[in-house]
Amino acid sequence: MTALNDLNDQFWTWRTANQPDSYDDVTRVARPVGWTSDWSKAAIAARRKRLRAFTHQFAALDLTGQPVAVQVNGRLLGSALARAHWELELLRSWERDPRFYVDQSLVPLYNGLLRPQPFSQDFSVSVIAHLRQVPRVLAQARDNLIPSAEFAFSAAELLDGMEELLAEAMTALSPSLPDEQANELPEQTRRACAALASFRQWLLAGMGNFDAAAAVGPDAFSFYLHRVALLPYDTAQMRAMAAQEWNRAVAAEMVARRRAQASPVLPPPADLGEQVAAQQAAEVAVRQFYLEHDLLSQPQDLRRYRVAATPPYLLPLTRLGCRTTRRASTDPAMTLFTTPRLCAMTCRTLLRPKRGTVVLRYCTRVCMPSKWRCPGHIQTPPGVASTTRQPTKGLPFTTKSSCCCPGCSTTHQGQPTSWPARCGCGRCGWTSTSPWPAAPAR
Repeated sequence: MTALNDLNDQFWTWRTANQPDSYDDVTRVARPVGWTSDWSKAAIAARRKRLRAFTHQFAALDLTGQPVAVQVNGRLLGSALARAHWELELLRSWERDPRFYVDQSLVPLYNGLLRPQPFSQDFSVSVIAHLRQVPRVLAQARDNLIPSAEFAFSAAELLDGMEELLAEAMTALSPSLPDEQANELPEQTRRACAALASFRQWLLAGMGNFDAAAAVGPDAFSFYLHRVALLPYDTAQMRAMAAQEWNRAVAAEMVARRRAQASPVLPPPADLGEQVAAQQAAEVAVRQFYLEHDLLSQPQDLRRYRVAATPPYLLPLTRLGCRTTRRASTDPAMTLFTTPRLCAMTCRTLLRPKRGTVVLRYCTRVCMPSKWRCPGHIQTPPGVASTTRQPTKGLPFTTKSSCCCPGCSTTHQGQPTSWPARCGCGRCGWTSTSPWPAAPAR
């Protein structure tokens, strides 16, 4: 059907230039030459207007009586239009999520660096263009955002130290660029790094004022399930199915682990070359398994995943392609920080440390990190005077910490010597077996 094909071509040409960037490689697209990210208010308004026009054109199509293949193509185009509507009008990351602008400012550069050398002249020019766009996109973020504290914290955590990492990456990239771009690279890098640091400070400074809802709500989620993913289930059914699948997957993994207990541990690859060869052989074997068991066809033009050595200009930026940004700790429950962050437990309370203190990953009112430890109590780092009251009576605690009871500011010392532990303030009556207050409604 000519009208459907024409609309499909027009939409995907527009979509390639206008869809948001993401760290997820599934949504990665090849941008037009000279493209840079633009999320100004005018650009967003233009996106919304063009999408409405596409939607009206699609609604006017009549595919009744068309071959099944044509009708399937129509459903898929409708799904793509619904996805764009979901992003712009329902998910609204451009308005709600500061991390969205980390993706829009840095991921275009990161995606370009994934291509193998030698770099073309167009790529070298695009590196400077993308760096030049970083301060502009982050300025657009401040104009557009009405974020939730959860999303603001997540972005601030991702940006922690990002300016140093970007500078390190661009220093390593410089020898691979022509002289003209290499000479301009330091100044554009400096400006981009300053913009990243400034944006993070803006997020931290406004954390207490960011109170937008983090969840899109059941109606928007249902739209995604039915109109984008084309699933017939409602949200309650999806949650039940997800829980069932989770239990099945955990059980299957435990069975496999038990069966493999007696199996020898395979030695790690001796070097990168051996690892690359093993990965390529395993990929060929998996594809052959699909074909032999008639599970999944393998077209000849299907692209392949290949592992390779990470170049030095890409290594500092790997967090842009993998959202594991927390620093390692020998005890995750005792991870300390000096900037606001969310409780790591279910209540998601925003924690704000007092001046001169560091706070654990758990809030002081709701969540219990272990059987005896006050949840999220405030610790005083070495060399810093305590800002809490001295202990009165009661069992000692391992670390100097505020009582976890609501309305109680007693400071405990050392580890409890018996169980159940008991607060020594004489007012709250808390013991380690007392029920904890419910998480506040959000």
